[in-house]
Amino acid sequence: MKLRLERGDGGARGILPSVVASLVFLVCIAAGGFGTWATAADWLRIVASHGWSEVPCEIEASRVVEDDSGYRLAVQYRYRYAGREYRSAVVSPRYTGSTDFADAQRRALRYPAGTTATCLVDPGAPGDASLERDSLGRGILVLATFAFFAVGVGGLWILWGGTLPAGLRTRPEGRRPKRPSLGSRAASAAGGRGCLTGFFALFLAAGLGFFVPFFGLPAARVVAARGWQPVPCTIERSGVATHAGDDGNTYSIDVLYSYEHGAQTLRGNRYGFLSGSTSSYEGKAEVVAGLPPGTRTTCWVDPDDPVASVIERGFTVDFLFGLLPLVFVAVGAGGMVFAWKGAGGAVPVLAEGPRGRSARGSAGSHGQSGWLPRPQVSVHRPGRAEIPRRRRGSPPAPTDSLALPSAVVLEAPYGPVAKFFGLLAIAAFWNGIVGVFLYQVVIGWRTGAGDGCLTLFLVPFVLVGALLLVSVPHQFLALFNPRPRLVLSAATAPVGGTLLLEWSFRGAAGRIRRLRIVLEGREEATYRRGTSSSTSSEVFAEIPIVDHARPHPLASGHATIHIPADTMHSFTAKHNRIAWSLKLTGEIRSWPDVDQEYELVVTPQEVG
Repeated sequence: MKLRLERGDGGARGILPSVVASLVFLVCIAAGGFGTWATAADWLRIVASHGWSEVPCEIEASRVVEDDSGYRLAVQYRYRYAGREYRSAVVSPRYTGSTDFADAQRRALRYPAGTTATCLVDPGAPGDASLERDSLGRGILVLATFAFFAVGVGGLWILWGGTLPAGLRTRPEGRRPKRPSLGSRAASAAGGRGCLTGFFALFLAAGLGFFVPFFGLPAARVVAARGWQPVPCTIERSGVATHAGDDGNTYSIDVLYSYEHGAQTLRGNRYGFLSGSTSSYEGKAEVVAGLPPGTRTTCWVDPDDPVASVIERGFTVDFLFGLLPLVFVAVGAGGMVFAWKGAGGAVPVLAEGPRGRSARGSAGSHGQSGWLPRPQVSVHRPGRAEIPRRRRGSPPAPTDSLALPSAVVLEAPYGPVAKFFGLLAIAAFWNGIVGVFLYQVVIGWRTGAGDGCLTLFLVPFVLVGALLLVSVPHQFLALFNPRPRLVLSAATAPVGGTLLLEWSFRGAAGRIRRLRIVLEGREEATYRRGTSSSTSSEVFAEIPIVDHARPHPLASGHATIHIPADTMHSFTAKHNRIAWSLKLTGEIRSWPDVDQEYELVVTPQEVG
């Protein structure tokens, strides 16, 4: 059977994004595969070391030394194995020291000179020994590197495993391609959402990976240090350490102090609980100027672990930099929510008419492909227990008329909780970035080197940030508003058709002074201006459905929705979109209003 190459509308441009994506996935496979092999081999050696023999050894020398990498324990010990005497200076196979003096000092106190300890000896090579085993927890690095490998393999499988991209397909010659089924389109859409979710999950993982060590753990230590004891200490050395980087130098406080605890003289080098470096030099120089060598000051010591000490046990301005990873957390979490709730994309809607005719067939008469936006609705079939009872002599409740198998409950893409956390993330992102520059401006004015131009430049950005901060509590109050519930007699309606609407509220609906529900139709167009894309929106239909004010009852009711016959049905294309929605507004005095929007799918008008 002959195959013919079929080019899509995009031509060569249609296949180019797939090729570029394939190269990216191949890089992930290569880097992840090599990283997995290296980390797995190292981890297997750690696993093997846990089977080494334990023998007694004598510590001959033990002290803390300082080198370019920080502080480490320099130890010398001897031991006997299989009748022969050996010497070693290995603490653990992968021990290289730490920037924290307490870590090396803790080991030095554990292995003082002249004492006996237990050594671990490799039976296959008795000359290899160590005092400690490496943690098996390093195996997490194997999973981390394998994740890149899995992303590459999974990406290639999704990209090329099913069908070729739209720009390059093969099909039997002489046979027209079959239209994909509803199930295959839904599976394709789910696969796309899955890829998008995985992409944003990397942002979320990266944000948490930086936020936890740079803010979460130090903040936890600050809280724990509230119970530490004050102890007099003497500054032995102080200065501002410079760390060279690709984007310029960063600075940290370099201090070494000593203090007495019991009969021991201990040392520490921790000024605060943040161990990183930042680009701010003036603030650190000011701290160092107040701690010259020989100064007597107060240190805070952990009573349960006297080796752990710190000079500044509270929160400092540098903690603000630890909030920057929240930008990645917000992008990742928001992107994952958007992928599954807001970016459902276009999926086919087969709306059956009274005689079972499919709306797809009538779409052809309108020149469309039958693809409509995915409705934000969930099918709901009310049971008998859900139909409210009515009092004797009262009119039938509106729910009685909607107790149909085709009734649906509308769901808003973004509820009050999602809006609150989204606004909170935006406020944290904006103010986190602006706060970095604002901090530099404040430090400049405090040191007499203020920059007037930069100050004026930041004013509008600070005002926007303040407006966002004010909006956060406003949106928080909206969480306690009555929650609307809209039920339609069917998931879709054709142009010129009719739907029954029932609305009710959960919560204190008596607070609402005026309720409005409007059917809105709008046209959206996306176009390019130079290198950027812009989207314009124009409302072509605005039809009032409900407009009630006190003293009319607002807690529940029903109405009829008529879709005008001279309007356009829902439609989604590459650069254009026709969207219909129900906008509900509940006005509450001296409180945030109830404001929700629900997407409604309008199908083409039925012919014949």
